[in-house]
Amino acid sequence: MKCDNLLCLYGGVITIEENPYKLKRAQIDFRKIFNAGKGSEDQNSEPDYEFKYDWMKEIPRRVNYVTEEALKKVVEISADLEIDPDDLMAVMAFESWFNPHEQIVDGGPCGLIQFTQIAIDQINSDNGTAYTKESIKQMDMVEQLDVVYLHLKPNAGKMKNLEDVYVGVFASTRVKNATLYDINIEPDYYEQNKGLDLNQDGKTTKSEAAKKVIERRDTYFRYDDD
Repeated sequence: MKCDNLLCLYGGVITIEENPYKLKRAQIDFRKIFNAGKGSEDQNSEPDYEFKYDWMKEIPRRVNYVTEEALKKVVEISADLEIDPDDLMAVMAFESWFNPHEQIVDGGPCGLIQFTQIAIDQINSDNGTAYTKESIKQMDMVEQLDVVYLHLKPNAGKMKNLEDVYVGVFASTRVKNATLYDINIEPDYYEQNKGLDLNQDGKTTKSEAAKKVIERRDTYFRYDDD
């Protein structure tokens, strides 16, 4: 898949009052609820975020890489990016099944959100770092979430839903575009992403691009009683 993304450092942890995605406590006995500053829910404080999906659920034939520490980190970076943590988790579930070592093709995109060489080069240029695909693949999920943050940081505050977060991963300069690729305007980009054009009308929309992300989220990660 052709990517034209930009990548760059996440800052501090926001407070409960600042978090736009704070949810009230519900069914706390089995839901994963996290405070952006403290991790698992503190009995003496109101939770920052309650995950709406069971991201730690065991999936047949898949290694479970998601830990409470990873979920806490997702809440922290999502707060700074002003996105819903469940949206970020859904995108990573689609891209890699949360496998930080994932690389389908030798030399191809790798990691939680399938970092391309273009993306890695941009991170290094912007931040004076020296990431490589190999160094990224060697990270665990918690470590690699810092790099995921760098990928999404340029669009902090602009990603309002899951569709925006997904586009922020693979085409970050187009987050605000309803139509991502048009065969009449950018035929090369369109052809390289033709599989995302579900109705094959020559235009790839943001909603079409995110449909399979939503399908994986809803098929595999709903709580068992939902």
